Amino acid sequence: MARVEEGEIVLETQREVNNFIKAIKEERVDEELIRKALLLSKKNPLLRDTV
Repeated sequence: MARVEEGEIVLETQREVNNFIKAIKEERVDEELIRKALLLSKKNPLLRDTV
């Protein structure tokens, strides 16, 4: 389940990542969340190739 920990978004499954990317594309999230998602994808080797 996706959650926020210490101000960071934690996406645990590929489905959550895909849903988050879809929300970004549909502009349902703000620029700060986009920035955090990009930082997360760089820190998590499992998500590097998905964004």
